[in-house]
Amino acid sequence: MDTARALSGCSFRSSAGYESKKYMGMSRSLAATLSRRAAVGLVAIAFSISMAAAQSSRSGGGNPGAPTPSDPYGGTQGSAHGQGTGPFGTDPFTVAASADAAMPTMFPVDKTRLIESESCNGWTEAAVNSPTVSVSRLSVPDKASSEYQRECSAFKDKRYLEAERHGRKAIDLYPSYAAAWVVLGQTFGAENKPTEARDACSKAAAVDARYSPSYICLADFAAAANDWEQVLKLSSRALDLDPATNMYAFFYTANADFHLQKWSDAELNALSAEKLDTWRHLPQVHLLLGQIYKEEGKSHDEEDEFRQFLKQKPNAPESTSVRQTLTQLEARPAPP
Repeated sequence: MDTARALSGCSFRSSAGYESKKYMGMSRSLAATLSRRAAVGLVAIAFSISMAAAQSSRSGGGNPGAPTPSDPYGGTQGSAHGQGTGPFGTDPFTVAASADAAMPTMFPVDKTRLIESESCNGWTEAAVNSPTVSVSRLSVPDKASSEYQRECSAFKDKRYLEAERHGRKAIDLYPSYAAAWVVLGQTFGAENKPTEARDACSKAAAVDARYSPSYICLADFAAAANDWEQVLKLSSRALDLDPATNMYAFFYTANADFHLQKWSDAELNALSAEKLDTWRHLPQVHLLLGQIYKEEGKSHDEEDEFRQFLKQKPNAPESTSVRQTLTQLEARPAPP
């Protein structure tokens, strides 16, 4: 699915500061020290249990016969907007909140296995750098991972029927394979099968409520439907899960803010996405920033962003209209 289609035109989550306290009683210092040691001990125990569970699942090839968690978006797909369920079924955030409490998580670990079992395109690659990872993501069997890699390769080469076949095999081997569900959703989207695509991305959220690409995928569909309130909810959920490294979450949040006329929030989130896009994978962020600056009356910044977009994407479908806009901006008389 082309990210640019979301442009027909994140609030920036700054980390809370910590105030130092110069004067603390000895009893409070001792209590804090003991509390920290206890917390470290509990973390170590939880980490050991999580690793043992992941290793056991990998060696045993997962548990394909286990029941798949219920789909948090499994309500009526065609329900009208504003009637409680929304166009994507039941509100995912009510379900996700309870899923979060039950979903075991881990502290950051070696990313090698995640890269092998998840890295494919922008959305799934961004999730590899998430601050925490669910046990199910570390439990992907080798055979399922191999099928996923074939799915990814076929998807990149636009061999969509082959990608679909390998994606289904990966999921048959490991039903909780969130990354495989997301890429399958993208494959269906490329095949112009929106219902199947949305269902696949919804399933990714169902099997792992803390996997951010599933919410980015669903936000993309909501953007195509011009449901910007839903885009904001879904992209904000992705930001809650990964507030520091996921440029796509910031981009979709900024896009929603723009269409909801929250210019300041849109600018901050778009700038965050731009800063994170070190490999220039998201030229559309410059197009979005240009539109934001136009609304804010910052014509020079608008010109700069449009030029950056044309530099990175000179042959994009939007390039002709962007060049026309630049010509008009450059023809303006200089301010007195």
